[in-house]
Amino acid sequence: MDNDLHLLGNPTVYCCLVAIVWAGADRSREVPSLDAHNSEGTSFVDAPLPDYADAPRPWKRSKQRDKTRQWIASLGASILLLIIVLSPPIPQSLNSQLPTPNSMTKIADLRKNYTQAGLLESDVVANPFEQFKLWFEQAVAADILEPNAMTLATVTAEGKPSARVVLLKAVDDRGFVFYTNYNSQKGVELQNCPYAALVFLWGDLERQVRIEGRVELVSESEATEYFHSRPASSQLGAWASEQSAIIHDRFVLEQRLQQLETEYQNREIPKPPYWGGVRVIPQEIEFWQGRPSRLHDRLRYQLVAGKWQIDRLAP
Repeated sequence: MDNDLHLLGNPTVYCCLVAIVWAGADRSREVPSLDAHNSEGTSFVDAPLPDYADAPRPWKRSKQRDKTRQWIASLGASILLLIIVLSPPIPQSLNSQLPTPNSMTKIADLRKNYTQAGLLESDVVANPFEQFKLWFEQAVAADILEPNAMTLATVTAEGKPSARVVLLKAVDDRGFVFYTNYNSQKGVELQNCPYAALVFLWGDLERQVRIEGRVELVSESEATEYFHSRPASSQLGAWASEQSAIIHDRFVLEQRLQQLETEYQNREIPKPPYWGGVRVIPQEIEFWQGRPSRLHDRLRYQLVAGKWQIDRLAP
């Protein structure tokens, strides 16, 4: 019922209703009201059609005009029916969608038994970066949504943690690289405390990778090369956004972006001096594979005296 009332605000529905009412009202003015039988007892179904040529002027009408009105009414009714059938139900208000204590999903009952694969010491290679690349390629092949998405955890100088999802942009034996605005919250925190943790979650494969280590800035040449490989809109976005600063509304960003598009039209966009790459140099890398009964496989690579040592951790 609520959805039908909502449709009345649709201009197309309104026009269809007007057409139907207009056609019907015109016909009711032109044709007299008839009972099932006339005064002589003859059924109007059996009675001959009236001769409109001899009818009083108010009852005269053009047959062509009558057909046109019938066609308009029929078309309007058909369109209206189609709209009603195809229209999705209107969304309820946000408050009406809030779960009640009785309708709230029982979070404690949400469980998944991991059964896809195991992870033995004989399954992994000695170099953790090569092992990561192997798992990463398998995540790409499995069509994982943004397999390079990783949670980055940092801390303030006072030890207060914060976390967010960023994108991995390079990995080699030196570490894991992402790019950011150095004036952002994470950039400032990494300057004050140059240690970070990363987590990759590939749920469809029942896998995660945990990384902990110190950080360093990538070279200016590396950062510039990557910056110019980005789409022009992303390059301008790095200039337009004073990341993590409070802004009045989104229009501020869009207006600034338009100004930059005009300023750098047909020109190379320079890399902002406050923008660049951060490399996490791991001291520990853990590969986690989900297993039944919560007895997961955990293999940790730890850098000890310049060599990677592999240990199995209890789940």
